[in-house]
Amino acid sequence: MDADPSEIRTESKAWILIGLTGSTVGRLVLEEGRLTFAARGIGALSGGHCRKLGTQCGVADLARRLVEEEEVLIFDEPVTTLRFTFPWYTFGGGMNVRTGDGRFRISFLRPANTALEVDVTGGAISEGRGLGRRWKALLTKAEQVAAGRRPRSG
Repeated sequence: MDADPSEIRTESKAWILIGLTGSTVGRLVLEEGRLTFAARGIGALSGGHCRKLGTQCGVADLARRLVEEEEVLIFDEPVTTLRFTFPWYTFGGGMNVRTGDGRFRISFLRPANTALEVDVTGGAISEGRGLGRRWKALLTKAEQVAAGRRPRSG
């Protein structure tokens, strides 16, 4: 029996990285054949980082919304329209996602320049690398299912 794309679902805390020093936390979700990232809070983003990210995701008032702790949708795309890579230099703890409108660097490890939250539940090296492996496997499977190919087992 072929897998149903709607059955492949996962969600985790992740950080979107901009430039050398910009980052903010959010939720990365794979559900019903779509990959979404929603950011919350300004994190370590400067005004320039916010302008760049706002341009990529089409949100003109991104900085204001993040400062006000609104959840802001950065991207929401079908897996079949995305290109994703897991570069060696992230040591399994991050990935790059290319949408039709932009390129986004995602980390499953809390960047060192971000404020440590009191209730932090993610970002440890081993946990981040494990999440990277899990995301790689699930995105590959979701891409195969959406394209009508039988996913490889294992």
